[in-house]
This record gives sequence, structure tokens and C-alpha cells, in this order.
Amino acid sequence: MKISNSLLILCFLAIGVGSCTYENERDLGRLDRPCPDPLAVWDGEIELWMAETCATEFCHANQIGDTGPLDNYDNAVAKADAIIKRITRDQSEPGFMPQGGTPLDPCLIEGFREWIDNGTPRN
Repeated sequence: MKISNSLLILCFLAIGVGSCTYENERDLGRLDRPCPDPLAVWDGEIELWMAETCATEFCHANQIGDTGPLDNYDNAVAKADAIIKRITRDQSEPGFMPQGGTPLDPCLIEGFREWIDNGTPRN
């Protein structure tokens, strides 16, 4: 009787542990799947992402923020290398961006990096 109870508990434990998964892509690091159409140009893609993520009322709009405004193409190009360094830091490191936020989607970061690598095209 003791053996059958122990075996039953062991089976349930094995099933429980075996069914555990970790599905938070952001915490898994690099995605195993390719990103859909990465952001590659400023007009309509990088511009929109920057407006929603960086150039907000309390961050890098106008003259707010340590690096100044990130609300237009010229400013974003001038700060592109600094931006990529900040958004790819570990969340626990000083200077991580978005400040106080969660890490950006890896596909956004990949698209931004591609935009820089391609010479920061406007359109």
C-alpha cells in the first residue's frame, strides 16, 4: 500500500513538473522565431515607435530628458547609437530605457538596430 501511494504521488509530481512552461518571450531573451517585417525606415515606422515609446509628455518630448528631445528625425538620428545602448541594457542597470518601464519587444529593438545599420533611412 505504501509503495502504491508513493508511486501515485511520484507520478503526479512528474506530470506537474513536466507540464510547467515559461512562456514570457520578453524574459526568454532572443526569440526563436524571426521578427515580422522589422522597422526599417523613419516615416511611419521608427517615427511612430519613437513617438509612442520615447517622445512622450514626461520623457523625451521637447526638451525633457537627459538626451533632449527625441521627437523628430534629426534628433533621433543624432542620438541613435546612445538609444540602442540604453534600450539593450539589462533592466537593472543604471540608464536602462524606457526608464521605469519594461524592456522593449526584441523585434522592435532588432528593427531599430537594422534602421541604424542601414544608415537611418528616412523613407
